[in-house]
Amino acid sequence: MDLPPDLRSRLSDIHADESLRRGGQGELLSGRWSEPGHSHDGREVVLKVYQSHYKRDRIWNFWSAADERFVTRLLFGQRYGSHDFEVTERHRHGSLKMLIYGRKPMSAEQAELVLRQLTDALTHIGTSEMLHGDVKPGNILVRSKSPLHLVLVDFGVSHELEDGSVSASAFEGSALYVAPERRDGTLSLKSDWWSLGIVMLELLLGRYPFGTDRGGHQDVDRARFFRDQDIEAAQFIGDRADLGARWIDLIDGLLTRDHHQR
Repeated sequence: MDLPPDLRSRLSDIHADESLRRGGQGELLSGRWSEPGHSHDGREVVLKVYQSHYKRDRIWNFWSAADERFVTRLLFGQRYGSHDFEVTERHRHGSLKMLIYGRKPMSAEQAELVLRQLTDALTHIGTSEMLHGDVKPGNILVRSKSPLHLVLVDFGVSHELEDGSVSASAFEGSALYVAPERRDGTLSLKSDWWSLGIVMLELLLGRYPFGTDRGGHQDVDRARFFRDQDIEAAQFIGDRADLGARWIDLIDGLLTRDHHQR
């Protein structure tokens, strides 16, 4: 692989790693990172190589300046030749998806901790008029387990909004979590909040609410069906006495189909 010269001098031990999830927008590799002028510190990182061009300069500028309490650390981003190269810190605890898989429904106390952190992260991104565009458990990484610290990653389909919205015609994201207004051709900051609603419902159920989360044709069709309906959280979590009415109201609000009312 032909790496950018600036990257070649900092990144070593590049190799495929089965523990890394497959990237929808590009190839994910593991490596070790060193800062200029410092001896190699052996820090593990993730290299993402995008196979197609996308206007990432503004996204990289935003990401590199973003508060690291809310997003994973971007160490390098550059277009070189026919590829885009992106290096981020690695989180050995994996993603929120790994915490969900095969587990029981999350307790109200733990879910509230997750909700607060993701709310802070989306609010932080939104203040820069940036749409993440692919909020899902696999893109929420666990920086630490005790105390739990979550950060967002993968701004591969993010957009800087113009007048509060962006055209969805070229938008790519996860069909199981994308907001219904995509069908109308536009997305806004409120679209990320719909995705958060699906994530929280998934945590409280202990599974993806509309089938599986594998993204097969049947799952996508079911997700589309529910996006066309008025989703009532009580149908999914109404039997949990520990949650109370405020959780029902919260999920109903996030999953309001009309984004103007969300």
